[in-house]
Amino acid sequence: MRNIKRPSTAPTSAVKRPPAPKPLFPVDSAAPKVPVPSLASPVSLLYEQFSRAGKERQKMRDIEAAETAQKAAQKAAQDRRRYNRNFKDNRGYE
Repeated sequence: MRNIKRPSTAPTSAVKRPPAPKPLFPVDSAAPKVPVPSLASPVSLLYEQFSRAGKERQKMRDIEAAETAQKAAQKAAQDRRRYNRNFKDNRGYE
C-alpha cells in the first residue's frame, strides 16, 4: 500500500500565468544582413591592387563615378536652363 500514488488533496491554484502577448506588428523573421567590414586584411588589399580582377573592379568604379558625375552635371545644366528661361536676356541694351 505504500507504493500506491494517491491523488493530491491540495486545492488547485486559481492564479495562473497570463498568455504571452501577441506582437503589435508582424514579426520579420529575416535577420538584418551583417555589415561588410571596411578594413580588410593586407593580403586582400594587395590582391585588389595587383590582380587583374581587382584592376577591372577599380576601372568599373572609376567609370561609374564618371557617369554619375556627368549625369549630375547634365541635371544641373538642365535645371539652370529651366530656371533662366523665365528671365529676359538684356545684355545688348547697355
